[in-house]
Amino acid sequence: MKILITGGAGFIGSHTADILISRGHEVCIVDNLRTGKKENINKKARFYNVDICDRKKLAEVFEKEKPDAVIHLAAQTNARYSIKNNKVDKAINLNGTKIIVDLSKKYNVKKIVYSSSAAVYGDVKSIPTKELAIKKPISPYGKNKLAAEEVVKKNGISYAIFRYSNVFGPRQDALGEGGVISIFCYNAKKDIPLTIYGSGEQTRDFIYVMDVAMANVLAAEKDITGTFNISTNKKISINKLIEILFSVSKSKSNIIKGDKVKGDIMHSRLDNTRAKKAGLLNKLHDFSAALRETIKNV
Repeated sequence: MKILITGGAGFIGSHTADILISRGHEVCIVDNLRTGKKENINKKARFYNVDICDRKKLAEVFEKEKPDAVIHLAAQTNARYSIKNNKVDKAINLNGTKIIVDLSKKYNVKKIVYSSSAAVYGDVKSIPTKELAIKKPISPYGKNKLAAEEVVKKNGISYAIFRYSNVFGPRQDALGEGGVISIFCYNAKKDIPLTIYGSGEQTRDFIYVMDVAMANVLAAEKDITGTFNISTNKKISINKLIEILFSVSKSKSNIIKGDKVKGDIMHSRLDNTRAKKAGLLNKLHDFSAALRETIKNV
């Protein structure tokens, strides 16, 4: 199968490309390298330095490659950035997705795998959160991701929409818009202080990037359609995260307490029953082992 990955030089996209190639698929990658890195790109993939918002250049890629499936991962991923820059977020996350969908339809793509986010739910009260829960996104990022989901659903092509929980692992940028684990791993390895905002009792559903990448691959391969939470359905507090991190890293970092971040969600955990039944999350990595692998690759 020939698969086009948008954002294939990025954190999740590059791991997805590696697995696809290891399974014998033909992979082409579209990435503008604003956050993706050229060194992440698998040497067996064909690479196009193209922005997903550039319809003309993107159409040239589709015309040349004519992919069987598209895994659409390219995005603006910082919710806080979206609050001050909604126009930019909308241009990439909503309008960019519209272009991907239009071209997929024009060039007879058979399957779209779209990376959405837990941000579409907002500060939901039902934990663990199921796919049919009421959506009240609190950031433009969440709102644009939710609107883009509807674009993907209505295109007439088979689709899998994935709402990721908190993804972590190697290649995540701790110096840019990285998640809390990538930042903590970077600091812990260099014995730089770790900052806990608020009580540290806020919980998250952390999932290893290799589990997410494999779900992307399986969705492209399998005859499934629908919306799925891609998560572990397990909660880990920030305090517990640091405890485990210190046990696997032997770090000498100090802990600094900061004020609670305004608008920060206290608890987030996604129900992954539907994804498990679809065979998308067969065997998840152990958290401590995955954390050890992450810090080793910082």
